[in-house]
Amino acid sequence: MAYFVRAFRTVLLFSLLQAEAVQAEQLAITLTAREVRVTGATPDAAVIVTGYEEKHYPSQRGVTRRQRIERAGANGAATRHFESDISPRSFWIAVDVKSGAVATAAPAGMPLAQRPLPEDLLKTDNNGQLKKLVSRLAYASFLLVRPGEGAWEMKAGDGGASDGDHSVDGKIETDLDQFEPMVDVTDPPKKFERGDVLVIMMPETMSFFLHRVGESK
Repeated sequence: MAYFVRAFRTVLLFSLLQAEAVQAEQLAITLTAREVRVTGATPDAAVIVTGYEEKHYPSQRGVTRRQRIERAGANGAATRHFESDISPRSFWIAVDVKSGAVATAAPAGMPLAQRPLPEDLLKTDNNGQLKKLVSRLAYASFLLVRPGEGAWEMKAGDGGASDGDHSVDGKIETDLDQFEPMVDVTDPPKKFERGDVLVIMMPETMSFFLHRVGESK
C-alpha cells in the first residue's frame, strides 16, 4: 500500500511540475511558408496576431495588414493559416490578451525593426489623466492590451480624422477615447494603467514600438 501511495505522489508531483513548465513557457512565434504558429500562450486565451507584409509590383509598392484574433488551445498554441505564402518582407506580433505576453518574428533575412520608444509619448489631459498619445509619425496603427481585461485598437494619420489637431504638422495626437474594442470589452479605458501593453506599428517603414506602461523604456 505504501508503494502505491509513494507512486501516486510521484505522479502527482510530476504532473504539477509539467503544468508549471507549460505556464512558464515564453510566448513565441514560428513562421512557416503559410502559417504563423504561436506557442506559450495562456490556455484558452485570446491571442491577437498582427502582421504587415510588404510586396513590390511593377509600378508600385504595397503593404498589407493581416490581423486576426486566435484562441489558444489547452497546450497554449494557436495557428493562423493563410491560403498564400507569407511575404519574405514582413513582420509579425502576437499578444496574449490574458497575460499580456508579447512575441515578435520576421522571416529569415528580414530584420525586426523595433524602434526605441519616443520620449514623452504618453501625456496627461487637462485633468491630469494619463490618456493621450503624441507621436511624430505620418501614419500608425495602435494596439492596446490590458492583461486579463481586453484589447482595443486605432489607426491614425497626420491630419486625419483621428488626429486630435486635424493638422498636417508632422505629428499625430490621439486619445484613448478614440480606441475601438477588439476583445471582451466595449468602452475604451479612461486612462493608461501600469502593465498596459502598447504596440504601435508603422507600415510605411515596416517598423514598430513596444511598451509596457510603468516600465522603463
